[in-house]
Amino acid sequence: MDTVHISSFEALYDDTELVDFELRGEDGSVKVHKAVLAASSLVLRQKLSGSWRETTEGHVDVPGTSAQTLQHFKDYIYLRKLPNTGLEQILLLASYYMIPKLEQKCVNKLVNSLTAQKTYDLIEFAMKHKVNKLILAILDWVQNRGVEVKDMRPFFSSCKDNKCEE
Repeated sequence: MDTVHISSFEALYDDTELVDFELRGEDGSVKVHKAVLAASSLVLRQKLSGSWRETTEGHVDVPGTSAQTLQHFKDYIYLRKLPNTGLEQILLLASYYMIPKLEQKCVNKLVNSLTAQKTYDLIEFAMKHKVNKLILAILDWVQNRGVEVKDMRPFFSSCKDNKCEE
């Protein structure tokens, strides 16, 4: 008998009967299984065990995050699937909840699609949110493979005609 091998988390992805927790964003929520969250992140495991408020209330509020981002976060946790857009916000969640594999996959996917404009925008994002892993990956990309600094100069407001004002 041929059987399709799927992970246990993947088998639970569409389950509605056993869901017992919600991730709440600014504009909606995503239903999940506490056990899946706990298995995915030590930070979430600690928040979901014991007498933490999140455990007793059955949800965790994720300020500044959309329901769509939370859905993408769930997609990764259950299915190991990442979207093509919105990776910056997923990267922040991965960093906050200390999920290094997700963090690295977001960094890799972001860096592999860089252009001069995207490089500037991503540097600005990484600096604002202090995502050092992303900053280093961008610098490595610029130095070794990708975008040239001269191509990024026009996107810096103080740089005109390939010359930056001090």
